[in-house]
Amino acid sequence: MVKPRINMAFSSAIILISILILSNDSLVSGGVQTELGSLFLPRIIAVLMIALALGIGLPALLGILRHTHATDSDGRAHDAIGVCLYLAILLAYWAGIPWVGFMVATPLAMLAIGWLLGARKFLPLLAISVITPFVIDYGSRTFLRVFLPGWSLG
Repeated sequence: MVKPRINMAFSSAIILISILILSNDSLVSGGVQTELGSLFLPRIIAVLMIALALGIGLPALLGILRHTHATDSDGRAHDAIGVCLYLAILLAYWAGIPWVGFMVATPLAMLAIGWLLGARKFLPLLAISVITPFVIDYGSRTFLRVFLPGWSLG
């Protein structure tokens, strides 16, 4: 698996999703109205997502351009498997959130994606995967008044 290519695919997907958010006004129907308008927060988030994607994608693109040597067919097969695994994790996360909730699905997805991207130190990966959803949940409840999906099994 070649990490720069996965990062390029990841950043391209983020940019495409951000463009969709920026260009589609119907994504916020039923959202919270603020003085800044209902599209202010999604557009700010989309711009931040583009900045994040550029931060991931540009170094990966430079790495790919530096290593222009021919890749054997095994490397390409591993790249395709990595991208397919990544998409499978994202689809499982998307499908699992309504059932197990944000606080369960997000750490599992973060652990799986971290492992897929080459993180092998389990303790820091576990700490980041558990702490980040709590921070996001707290921030969305407190500052945005948005309640993320909870556990619906049971």
